[in-house]
Amino acid sequence: PLLLLMPFTGVVADRYDQRKVMLLADAVAALCTLVMMGLALSDLLRPEWLYPAVLVSASAGALQSPAWSAAMARLA
Repeated sequence: PLLLLMPFTGVVADRYDQRKVMLLADAVAALCTLVMMGLALSDLLRPEWLYPAVLVSASAGALQSPAWSAAMARLA
């Protein structure tokens, strides 16, 4: 998903406040991790549920990366 989403997430990172974009991306990735942990602790986690979780987490990372780069460029 990183290669497919990078052109779009770069536009989002440039258009909106980078701090808010990074917070949103981190919140989505954390929520995904917490859901997977809850499913694993309750013995409801199945292997086919890992694929959408990885997709959502990687998409959040694709959103965070350009926002981080743009924010660091402003500090330098």
